[in-house]
Parts: sequence; structure tokens; C-alpha cells
Amino acid sequence: MSLSVIIVTYGRRKDCRETIKSVLRGRVLPEEVIVVDDHPSIIFAYNNSSPTVRIVHTLREIGVSACRNLAVKLSKGDIIAFLDDDVIVDENWAYEMLNCFRENPEVSVVFGKIKPLYLSTPPKWWNEEIFNWIISVNMAAGANFAVRKDIFEKIGYFREELGIIKGKRFNLEDFEFRERVKKVSKIFFCEKSVVYHKVPSHRLSRRYVLKRCFSEGRGRRILGTYTSRDAVRGICYSIVRFPRFHALCNLVLWLGYFLG
Repeated sequence: MSLSVIIVTYGRRKDCRETIKSVLRGRVLPEEVIVVDDHPSIIFAYNNSSPTVRIVHTLREIGVSACRNLAVKLSKGDIIAFLDDDVIVDENWAYEMLNCFRENPEVSVVFGKIKPLYLSTPPKWWNEEIFNWIISVNMAAGANFAVRKDIFEKIGYFREELGIIKGKRFNLEDFEFRERVKKVSKIFFCEKSVVYHKVPSHRLSRRYVLKRCFSEGRGRRILGTYTSRDAVRGICYSIVRFPRFHALCNLVLWLGYFLG
């Protein structure tokens, strides 16, 4: 069982190099690491003699989903693992991920554990349990998951309008892909396949949280899994049940839905 690791990067050269190094320090090494650089004006380079790492540069910004689709088509592995360019993987990450596929042949997608790596002290109002989806930690998310390559032949690739592109942070391509997989196969959550997701200080600001909520709402509109009735119910529920800032976040999310 061979492993290809795909990382999409956009201007985070130092972080991405650290991600690659952590992968190459692992207990099990991938057959290849494909890095798709989607920032043509700030070219990413990785100084390493290892033939494992391959850098692909886009001629224009095409977005996370399109970059992932491109890399999947170029990949050689039976299992395709996706990482964000600002994570540090545990040394057993690849071993545990592949082990999940070996022990569960009926499973087509495995999501790994994502733990936060705070780069500054969170503010007092921060509630990780409430806002974990904002920073993609403690949940099944696109920062750490792997796919059997043959599933793409059955259900197609990532929807390109749902990924991050040109400042739009929909972050719903992995969710939509997961829902399609569920119709034809099984999904597994692997607690032992761990990555640490960096959380810089600007992601712990109210401004950033509200922007993410607005984009999430717009993405839900595009996804088409929610209705205006759901939005009205969500707004009413948040006003009655949620703390003040949490309620504001939910209102902004559904505002994004209505304006999406």
C-alpha cells in the first residue's frame, strides 16, 4: 500500500517547509510528497536532495480544491493523504493512517485527529469547543485526511467552487466530498493519526472569527443543504440560547447565507 501526500500552499513558505520536514521525519515515509504552490507571485521552493518532494507551480491562482484535484491526477499512491501547509504531523501519523486502511478495507476515507498548536495565548473569551471549526481542530476536517485513490473514479473530484480561493474561505470542499463518499462507501475517524494545526494570534481575533462565519454562510448557500427556514430557525435559536458573541457569530453566518 503506497502513500502520496498532497499539500497546497499559498505564501506560507516557512510553515510549509516545516510541514514537509515533519512528514519526512515520520516512522513511515510516503512514496511522494506533492506540493502545489498556488501563489505565482511568491514562488515556493524546498531545498532538499530527496526525490520524494515534488513542487508544482500554478500559473494563476486556482484555489485549494483545484490544486488538490491537479495533484490527485499527478499522484502515484494507492492512498492519497491531504495536509494543510501549516500543520506539524506526529511521527506515527502516516503509519496510523495506513494502518486504518489496512484494518478497514471497506473504508474509502480516513480522517485523522487535529490538535491545536497555539502560537499565542488565546483570549479569555475564546472557547475552543464552540469555535473549533474556525481553526479546524478537534474535528474531522481537510487539514488531515486520506482517501483511497480509486474513490475519485466513482464519485469525482473536489468541487472547486467550495474551496478557499482569492480571499473566499468557504472550507466546505472536504465536507461536500465526504457526503458524496458516504453514499457509496464508508468513512473512518482515526484518533491515533495526529497532526498539530498552528493557530496564529490573528485567528483568535473576533474580526477573523466573524469573517469565517460569514464565508461559512455563503458556502452553505452554494452547498444547497440548508434552506431559508433553517436559517430563520438558526437565528432564533442563537438569540435565545447562545452567549452574546456566539449569538453574533451565528447571526453573521446566516447573514452570509442570505447574501450568498
